[in-house]
Amino acid sequence: MADSWLPAGAYTVERVGPVLAPMLGAWSASWLADGILSVVAVRREPLRQLSAGHMRASAGALVIDLSGRGKRVLLEAALGCGLEMLDLQADDHLLLDRFAAALAEELGARIDQGLGSPAGAPSTQVTLAIASREVATVDIPVTGLARAIKAAGTRRTSRRSLASRAAAVERIELPIEAVLGCARLSVNEIGTIAVGDVLLLDVEPPAVAALRIAGQARPFARAACERFDALAAVRLLKN
Repeated sequence: MADSWLPAGAYTVERVGPVLAPMLGAWSASWLADGILSVVAVRREPLRQLSAGHMRASAGALVIDLSGRGKRVLLEAALGCGLEMLDLQADDHLLLDRFAAALAEELGARIDQGLGSPAGAPSTQVTLAIASREVATVDIPVTGLARAIKAAGTRRTSRRSLASRAAAVERIELPIEAVLGCARLSVNEIGTIAVGDVLLLDVEPPAVAALRIAGQARPFARAACERFDALAAVRLLKN
């Protein structure tokens, strides 16, 4: 179709940037605590194979490629602080990876809905950055992008997004441990314990369980052990 075609030289930062600016600005306002996404490069070439350390997310006809460094820039902008300031455990990194994927998917969904690009069309690689720090490369079909460039600002900006950055975190399920107490055994004792042996814990009965996110050392609540139907359960207590 004539309205969905432009010569290759028309896909430049100067033309693509203003087209995506309303979507990127609205997305940044919803998700980022600091900074705003902007277009810093446009290339007409196929998306490269996934490299080590990269993460990819898809939304509609779009594919978003995040490098390890780009993921860090994105997370720091969303959280409003440097990751080196946080005491991160293994589970924290998994949670941050899921958060970064949710950010990328929501960004792709916003751009895809705004442009309405069909799958299978030739694509353009658009590099996005925050304060000149590259974040991601977005593979965008040229069909919808060409129409948007020609419309030159008449397109209505898509407003589909999650209510806030917190909404993505709230949907993630985390394993919770209820710890009654601890015991210390030597390597030899561990190798000789048998069914019926009694292990002395570092608490006095009736024990109160410490609730904590799996893998975390610090508990976030205390609970009393109870029974609910045929299952063991805990009832939260005041700290």
